[in-house]
Amino acid sequence: FGFGSKWRSWIRGSLCSGKASILVNGCPTVEFQFHRGLKQGDPLAPFLFILVMESLHLSFSRAVEAGIFTGIKIDSSLTLSHLFYADDAVFIGEWSNGNLIGIMNILRCFSFLLGMSINIHKSHLLGIGVDVSVFEAANRICCSVMKAPFWYLGIMVGGNMSLVKEWDESIAKLKKKLSK
Repeated sequence: FGFGSKWRSWIRGSLCSGKASILVNGCPTVEFQFHRGLKQGDPLAPFLFILVMESLHLSFSRAVEAGIFTGIKIDSSLTLSHLFYADDAVFIGEWSNGNLIGIMNILRCFSFLLGMSINIHKSHLLGIGVDVSVFEAANRICCSVMKAPFWYLGIMVGGNMSLVKEWDESIAKLKKKLSK
């Protein structure tokens, strides 16, 4: 990302200086050094998480450019392949074995290089118009199958979202929040 050596040494120092002890019968044990992760309540944690997720974003963008993963074309200038919000990730692409392998390989590299991983057991696979193969793919990567309609970030997705009436509930919720 182009951070200078001084900034990197500050972050490294912050990450390597974490120590903790455990209370046993009300008495703290001898302090020990953290070897992974951040201290609980570390003010740097949200910032560092954003940097890590940015690296996953860049990995997916480069995979799309290299043809390792094929997103869906919205129009001639826009291809949608992934969305990130807070600690939530959505990968969107053409239904193919190559795309599934591409996603899994990118996530394996992400986990290996950065020590973070997406919990595949909390993940869901949704296929549109591919009912039989979605179950086979979900079994292969050990995740569950999602069916439409479903809620995502407080909005119902699925059904016929091109109908105005399908948005009524979401618009009502938004108006209620804005009126507070």
